[in-house]
Amino acid sequence: MTIVDASTPLPVRRRTFEDKTVRLLAEHAGKIYLGLLVLAILVVKLHDPMA
Repeated sequence: MTIVDASTPLPVRRRTFEDKTVRLLAEHAGKIYLGLLVLAILVVKLHDPMA
């Protein structure tokens, strides 16, 4: 059994597409939610009622 010291650095791995996507969403979450809110408001305002 190998004992791993806490100061031993972890091996570096390549960043995957998922890593990049999660980072992008985390950095721009506020802008994304604001854009979705504006889009929802526009859809409600411009909706042509069928009745």
